[in-house]
Amino acid sequence: METKINPRIKGHLKITDEHGHILYDDHNAVVINAENLLRRMTVGQSPIDSVKAYALGVPLASTTIVSSSFTSTNAVTMTFQFLAGDFNDTMDKIILGNSVQGPFSEVTGLSIFKDNNTSLNVAWKLTFNI
Repeated sequence: METKINPRIKGHLKITDEHGHILYDDHNAVVINAENLLRRMTVGQSPIDSVKAYALGVPLASTTIVSSSFTSTNAVTMTFQFLAGDFNDTMDKIILGNSVQGPFSEVTGLSIFKDNNTSLNVAWKLTFNI
């Protein structure tokens, strides 16, 4: 029996400092390139592997996955960390994606200051409703 799949993907981003203070905690949508990445992932290519921080369109830092967990049958949570010396600026955008093939999801309009003495913890949850 054939079935048509029309997946809906929801993202949820939570950013905390090293003391656990919540700096951002909200839902977000995926970007148009997500379809390309999903297609590639089905054959083992271009997995989501990084987040990038930006300020005024300029890349500040990039980091790779620290851990991932399947938090339910239809969700995965990936964690990342920007270390103390990674950047010293106000992040206004963060992008989840593949380091070569580009973005999967992004959040703009942020105003999160990180200095050289602060680390940021990033948890990005993707929920797939098929």
